[in-house]
Amino acid sequence: MLSCLVSPAFDSTAFLPFLGAVTAAPALAVVTAGHLLDNPSLLWAGVPVSVTAGFVAYMMLGRAGSETLIKRGPELLYLMRTGKAQQDKGGGPGASFIKAMPKHRQQLL
Repeated sequence: MLSCLVSPAFDSTAFLPFLGAVTAAPALAVVTAGHLLDNPSLLWAGVPVSVTAGFVAYMMLGRAGSETLIKRGPELLYLMRTGKAQQDKGGGPGASFIKAMPKHRQQLL
């Protein structure tokens, strides 16, 4: 469903404004209908609609994020620690992330 969010080629910075607009669209539609029909109940219905839309987006993106961490967690951790992509897929007990780190970061350890 959200496979585009977990794709390594996907640029999430371009997607965030679109996601914000999509999340706000249902509440905006309800509030606009309330203004057009001059109905205070519809105006106030925008609040639970926006909370529901935010919760649904939270659940969907949380699931996509957890799936990404399950699939690529060790590689992402290695990248964060060393600043380099993992070259060998083995990552066995003999592999050390310290050797792959830049010299200035090795000195910190």
